[in-house]
Amino acid sequence: MLIPTIILGVLAITLLLVGYYQGEGQHVSGLKSALNMTVQILPLLIFAFIVAGMVQVLLPRELLSKWLGAESGMRGILIGTVAGGLAPGGPMVSLPVAAGLLRSGASVGTMVAFLTGWSLWAF
Repeated sequence: MLIPTIILGVLAITLLLVGYYQGEGQHVSGLKSALNMTVQILPLLIFAFIVAGMVQVLLPRELLSKWLGAESGMRGILIGTVAGGLAPGGPMVSLPVAAGLLRSGASVGTMVAFLTGWSLWAF
């Protein structure tokens, strides 16, 4: 996680400096926009991380492996797709939950289905 954080930090600082040197207060407008997005998204992210943490602690690893693990096959992919479609908040919620499920024994294929499941219902 350190490398992506450094890359994103360098990109953010670079864009902030570009906005500053272009003048016209673009850097201030960008920071205000960032603050507004943070205020809107932060509560959703906090609850998503709570759900992700609780999934890791409360759901037995054997149960998750059976229903969402590598041996679940197409059943796991179908469950992942439907669960992803029902997850509120789109990718902001789905990514932390998928990470928690992966750490608890879910398969990568099922989590790909989970993450793309919400987009099937969006149309």
